[in-house]
Amino acid sequence: MTQFFLEEGLKRARELDEIFRTTGKTVGPLHGVPVSIKNLIDVKGHDTPSSFSSWVGKKIPKEDAPLVAILRQAGAVFYCLTNMPQSCMHLESHSYMARTLNPYNTDLTPGGSSGGESALIAMKGSSFGVGSASSVSHACPLLICSSPQLTLEAPSARPLRRAGCIRFGQPRTVSLTAESTLLAMAQRVSYLSLARLRGLRAM
Repeated sequence: MTQFFLEEGLKRARELDEIFRTTGKTVGPLHGVPVSIKNLIDVKGHDTPSSFSSWVGKKIPKEDAPLVAILRQAGAVFYCLTNMPQSCMHLESHSYMARTLNPYNTDLTPGGSSGGESALIAMKGSSFGVGSASSVSHACPLLICSSPQLTLEAPSARPLRRAGCIRFGQPRTVSLTAESTLLAMAQRVSYLSLARLRGLRAM
């Protein structure tokens, strides 16, 4: 993890508990589910340097990325941002903070560029997380750490999948490339059924 904001997550969890206690209803399909986020995707108030040491403290979003906002509205509880390699275009997850290791064998990589997510999920530190993919960076962590995934549907979800990520050298609000997309990862395929939100489909 590159950031761990447990108190914020617990505060939100208590708010959701109170809503359920007083109304008997959940706010959405992810009510109270802890969700981890790759450190490329905007979570309001949390620095998103995307593993560039020169960007630390300079990429603090005022709003959630659209997908993060959808998940929050569905009841997700955010508590951490996860490691990634600088510029994303690597099949491992070594940043200026540390190298992420494979929880099944620490001599190996968890893959990349969403290796922080795949490792955290594989070691059951997160039941549900959001990473990103361009080229094979969705398949690499999936194969190495056996994390089922959910990806955004095209073309109707294209504006959603391009927003709220860092584009290197450019303003935020667009993703790395035209082919880059956001994806959800989970410990089990059954967990992804909780996330049947508009614009998403299971892989």
